[in-house]
Amino acid sequence: MTAKELAAKIAGQIQGTCKSLVYYLDEHPEIDMDDLEDALLDEGIEKCKGCGWWFEVCELCPLGDDDEPGYCDQCREDGRGKA
Repeated sequence: MTAKELAAKIAGQIQGTCKSLVYYLDEHPEIDMDDLEDALLDEGIEKCKGCGWWFEVCELCPLGDDDEPGYCDQCREDGRGKA
């Protein structure tokens, strides 16, 4: 199985969780974690830099001029992800 195939398989399962990719990589040791993260990004899924939960990429876009990309709304409300 390739990273792209695994990402397509787990994208719907991982979104809205803080599940570690190690859980999936234990079953697929031939796949590199960085490759899987890149493949998930291609599927439109990314981990919030603040809380570590998985979101659709569009949910991690900056809302204002002082927001940094990669943070969810909750983290921004808590003061993380501010320039």
